[in-house]
Amino acid sequence: MYRNDRIQQDGQQRALTAGQLSVWYGQQLEPESAAYQTGEYLEITGAFDPELFARALRRAVAESECMHLVFDRETDGGVTQRVEVTEDWPLHFVDVSGETDPRAAAVRWMREDLAGPGGLARPLFTEALFRESDDRHLWYHRIHHIAVDGLSGAVIAKRVAGVYNALLAGGSAEEGALAHHEVLVAADAAYRAGEDHRADAEYWHGVLAGRPEAVTLSGRRPLRDLQPPLRHLEGIGAREVTALKGAARGFRTSLSGLVIAATAVYLHRMTGAGDLVLGMPAPGRTGAAAKAVPGMTSNILPIRLRVDSDTSLGDLFRQVADTVRGAVRHQRHRYEDLARDLRTAGTGALFGPVVNVVSYDYGVRFGDCPVVPRGLATGPVDDLSVNVYDRAHDGSVEVAFDANPARYAPEATTAHARRFLALLNWFAGASREDRIGDADLRLPEERAALTAELDAVARRPRGSTRTLVELFEERAAASPEAVAVVFGEEHLTYAQLDARANRLARALATRGVGPEDRVGVALPRSTELVTALLATLKAG
Repeated sequence: MYRNDRIQQDGQQRALTAGQLSVWYGQQLEPESAAYQTGEYLEITGAFDPELFARALRRAVAESECMHLVFDRETDGGVTQRVEVTEDWPLHFVDVSGETDPRAAAVRWMREDLAGPGGLARPLFTEALFRESDDRHLWYHRIHHIAVDGLSGAVIAKRVAGVYNALLAGGSAEEGALAHHEVLVAADAAYRAGEDHRADAEYWHGVLAGRPEAVTLSGRRPLRDLQPPLRHLEGIGAREVTALKGAARGFRTSLSGLVIAATAVYLHRMTGAGDLVLGMPAPGRTGAAAKAVPGMTSNILPIRLRVDSDTSLGDLFRQVADTVRGAVRHQRHRYEDLARDLRTAGTGALFGPVVNVVSYDYGVRFGDCPVVPRGLATGPVDDLSVNVYDRAHDGSVEVAFDANPARYAPEATTAHARRFLALLNWFAGASREDRIGDADLRLPEERAALTAELDAVARRPRGSTRTLVELFEERAAASPEAVAVVFGEEHLTYAQLDARANRLARALATRGVGPEDRVGVALPRSTELVTALLATLKAG
């Protein structure tokens, strides 16, 4: 067994980083919830030695103090943490090579582990190695979000690979040992007590002054819901990715900037809102020393953009670049602090969808074996998270829409993901002079249905033009149970919409509304707005 005398095991109580504290309080809402579990697997291809990997993994895990934290409540209601490294944890070896679909069997095992008992019980992690075949293995690790953030996965993977390669070469693995977790705790405390913290707070208060309610595709305020999010995964092939990256260069941005801009366009086109705040994950730490220590410091930055249908793509990308640049410079100020300070105005959550573009692989190899990371879970989702994984060796990209199940139904999540990909395809062929209002978000089946309807209208004899009300009532009679209106999670069939509009039309008529009369309608985007407009037409 490997023992490392350098690791602090003095039981010294230390404060939590601000990022950890946020997760701690969130977990206390449902102590047994598995929502804060994070997970991924690394696909390893080639001549790989599982026993050597096990030795390397145990050494790296022993050095990763964040994986061995113990949390203690204080008498004043606060919480502290201490490091207690243990080697008493299982490394699961699972052979799925005999399964009809080895990958599906492995991922099913992982999903079951991620959905298992949550909370802060030790160990805070699960480690498993799956054998798909002689030349393909999957390294799965699940770690509670209070221990690690997105940056930490790469740090730990690089250390495991470094030890593996040193042992494979017959050398020593002492070089490159991970620093103490205390490095992050001390840096966080120093920042929060310093002038930079106050300057960052002032910056963010200025950015978010007069901000709107969070705009979401569900039409409702984001909610911290400790259920595992819904995930819909779409793939983009290498040829399409090449076109997207070429378009990004033409817009003088990166794939990340392109996806942020596309999310803003999609949100504007689907809701009509012009003052938008998106969330963008950031490490929440600066400097090489801090970035080389696994732990939890990640933050979510509010990215505020103002758009309308006439905004050109050139103007949009300049705005995205300026906004993201400023946000990154002030990334250590916690969004929880902002939410606490600014929520006094009663305006609710800070942002709607979160955009997370992972445009790097871990840059590791086990001997001659290349590695491809595959994300599984990143923690709870308040509204919607657009995750783009650009780290496959074949040039492809995965787009995962993670949705809060209390806000989005599976079919709505799937439709949003497919429309978003259609928008990305539009970006690939667009120019800097094109306008946001030019984007076509329709799915192929929606475009085909519209074309067929227009063709049918064009074939009608002259003089047979009917009113919108007549066309609607004809459709309602033919397909009463078909969905007519969708707003967030609310669906109205043609029969329901017709009945509601008829009731309101009769009420308008009793108040003297008739043909050629003007009726003012002042309602937010909703099913009620559609009902009111249809009722006004019926009354006239």
